[in-house]
Amino acid sequence: MSIHIIRQGDEIIASGRTFPLKDRIKALGGSFNGSSKKWHVPYSEDSWKALVALSYAAGGQVLEVSSDDQAQSTSKSSHHVAAASQAEASSSALGVAALMMQVASCIAGAFPRTLWIIGEIQNYSRSSRGSTYFSLAEPSSSGKAEYTVGAVIWQDRHRQLVERYGAKQLDELLCDGMKVKVQAMITLYSGRGRLSLNVSDVDLSFTQGEIALARQKVVSELKKQGIFYRNKQLAFPLFPRRIGLISAPGSRAYSDFIHQLQAGPWGWEVLFCPAAMQGSRSSYEVRSALRVLQGCSCDVLIITRGGGSAADLHSFNDFELARAAALLDVPLLVAIGHHEDECALQDVAHKELKTPTALADYLLCCMQDLEQRVQDLTHQLSALLERVMVGHGISLERSSRTLCDLLSSRQHEIRGRLQLQQSRFYEAAGEQMHSKAQQLTALGVKLSWELTHHQQQIHSGYHRLIHRLLFAVQQHGQE
Repeated sequence: MSIHIIRQGDEIIASGRTFPLKDRIKALGGSFNGSSKKWHVPYSEDSWKALVALSYAAGGQVLEVSSDDQAQSTSKSSHHVAAASQAEASSSALGVAALMMQVASCIAGAFPRTLWIIGEIQNYSRSSRGSTYFSLAEPSSSGKAEYTVGAVIWQDRHRQLVERYGAKQLDELLCDGMKVKVQAMITLYSGRGRLSLNVSDVDLSFTQGEIALARQKVVSELKKQGIFYRNKQLAFPLFPRRIGLISAPGSRAYSDFIHQLQAGPWGWEVLFCPAAMQGSRSSYEVRSALRVLQGCSCDVLIITRGGGSAADLHSFNDFELARAAALLDVPLLVAIGHHEDECALQDVAHKELKTPTALADYLLCCMQDLEQRVQDLTHQLSALLERVMVGHGISLERSSRTLCDLLSSRQHEIRGRLQLQQSRFYEAAGEQMHSKAQQLTALGVKLSWELTHHQQQIHSGYHRLIHRLLFAVQQHGQE
């Protein structure tokens, strides 16, 4: 299985029995020419070193190198390595170069094709040339990386992945802390004796499934602890005037929410606490902001950001963040995603809306409902008072008529008695008529005075009764 390589300008030409190593050459950006049966690989120092190692490990050689100084240096170094390897092979000890060649050969034989590998991205970085470097780690139960291996997505391969999946979705997937499934060729960086993964593809559906699983685990644990519904069960304030807002500073989500909130006539007091809405520090900063705002006597707390994919909202599936939100003593409203993108933080919140504008509209509707309720109660109270006044007015009119009838009857009764007494006195002894007439006249004056006095008392009692009834009506109206 000999492979021979040659440098021609900006390309490296590989020929020979290359079929067993075709995936490894593809990972270096190589393309196969069927007519010439040769591989054409874009030149780079890393590609050249990798192909030199493959060539010597497979028993091949470097046929020719251009006059470029760097290529001459690499060629001389390669011939020196080959010579050293041959010299060491004749003795019982191996040189480092020969050891690396044999290890590279063993790796190439054991892993001749690409593999699908699962791990957590750490130390992600992007070079100025467009290549992507990171480590794939398998954390232990304590959360620390127990096993790690370096990985690289070369510039050309990265460009192909962008064309296939889109730059936004790929960037959201490739970030620190994300668990990914990548297709890669295992290679040995012989210069440092370090394994490396040349990534050729990524499985987006795997990461999305892992995110959904992580969310479900958080929800299940919160339900197990009995706090999942705690914030949902808090009473929403009638007048949520003091608002604690958490969002990214200068973000479109912040400006959309504030602009829509100011469309109403009510005076809002917004306390803003900035926090990262994505990335490795997002969960910590949002939890810190929640602690700060909970101590500010807010009526309601709000977390809002623009929409994103499920991978972009990964930090909002953090268990500690979801638990802190569930244990809040203030209702939490969130608007951090669009359409099907959901996370554990949305699950535990008092209410979840899709956009910052919709969240502001919800608060405006709450105030409109409160205003309408006040107006309805005012109308009901006015109608009640009117009914009470009408009812008491009828009672007063009836009482007045009864008193008048009573006075009139009393007057007729007294006059009748007076006339009867006068008749009896006139019929008495004649000689006493004059004196009796005088007595009767005096008695009539006295009775007339008493009648007048009784009338005054009756009128006085009537007025006192009227005042008491009016006072009772006023007291009932105030209640």
